[in-house]
Amino acid sequence: MLSKKEHGKIIYWVSRDVDNGAPWLVFLPGLTADHRLFDKQVEHFESKANLLVWDAPSHGESRPFPLTWTLDDKARWLKEILDAEGITAPALVGQSMGGYVAQAFMVLFPGVASGFVSIDSCPLQRSYYARWELASLKHTKLMYLSIPWSLLMKVGSEGCATSEYGQRLMREMMESYTKREYCELAAHGYRALALAVEANRPYEVDCPALLICGTKDAAGSAKRYNREWEKRTGIEVHWVEGAGHNSNTDRPDEVNKLIEAFLFGLQPNPIRNSSATIRPIEGREVPLLEDFLYEAIYIPEGYTEEIPRNIIFNDPLLCTSIEGFGTKPDDRCLVAEISGKVVGACWTRITNEYGHTDDETPSFAISIYKDYRGKGIGTALMAEMLDLLRDEGFARASLSVQKENLPAIHVYEKVGFEIVGDGFDESEWLMICDLVS
Repeated sequence: MLSKKEHGKIIYWVSRDVDNGAPWLVFLPGLTADHRLFDKQVEHFESKANLLVWDAPSHGESRPFPLTWTLDDKARWLKEILDAEGITAPALVGQSMGGYVAQAFMVLFPGVASGFVSIDSCPLQRSYYARWELASLKHTKLMYLSIPWSLLMKVGSEGCATSEYGQRLMREMMESYTKREYCELAAHGYRALALAVEANRPYEVDCPALLICGTKDAAGSAKRYNREWEKRTGIEVHWVEGAGHNSNTDRPDEVNKLIEAFLFGLQPNPIRNSSATIRPIEGREVPLLEDFLYEAIYIPEGYTEEIPRNIIFNDPLLCTSIEGFGTKPDDRCLVAEISGKVVGACWTRITNEYGHTDDETPSFAISIYKDYRGKGIGTALMAEMLDLLRDEGFARASLSVQKENLPAIHVYEKVGFEIVGDGFDESEWLMICDLVS
């Protein structure tokens, strides 16, 4: 749940129950949009991370607010809010104008952001823009005022989104303004953007970055800028097929997966930071592997039906990973313990199961109870297990993972696994970790 707060005239929402071991995501909506732009992201991440989302000054509930601000002003006010909430190392997620605010933030407060996610935003460096583009950004007010309000809302909502949900949401956000409010806000925002670009500062992204852009983004030259951004910086643009300028509302599931995979890669070294004790499993604890195997079953985004527990016994490739565990000479298992409770397990064996490659390579299984995920425990368990197998002379290890499970894939790659091809079928990847090189 998010709790509503106020900083002067700026309204924002922050996680009510802060988890000190979880990362921070700070959502920055685009020009004329409010906090509702990120409803689908808040819904997805509220159990995985600490969250903050604001109505930027002069937007949504952060009104009345004079139209005198600059991008630097917004960045400074954001920093004041982060300091007030005790938020450190946030990952800044900015859509369109929110991405520009994030870039201004990184210039003013270098080293503070742990990550930057640009959603249909663009670079702020002067060299990307032609003179006529900046000049036109400064003179949009009369053009907007000349358009009938009903037509402006139609163009604004349908021009920003391709999905029914995205268009409806954008229209609802537009309807919260009077026509003059909307036109003056949009015109001021574009002028603030032009002035920030003309400041001709480096605007270097000083942290890991993720660039996301809809293939049907029709806002100005966003697609051209993103292609050039990728070319100059080497940061790959992830193109969201069929999505418009508000790609996070058009394809929320896809964008959420991209952000989650990126966020997992930002976590600090879990071996140094995990609060769990990692140790070998005890004989009396082996029955827990049945529970962990069930917890390890991948549930696709949006799937709501309960997975029957007997699935692990009906699938021979699943049950063989725990059946008679401890009786084979190559069985290995480490557990993570917090305050006397076993909260995760990583086990390997050589048998005909998912991820099996040959009779010399142990296959991995890893599982963490839901309430303890996202804290680096799984990564720490896997790193310890790989060290154990390496010390015992194994040349490599293997595992299989659903291709849709991007967060898990990112964690596996982080500890040294590489995709080598399809797994049991085309829905899975087979991944190998070389323990010799």
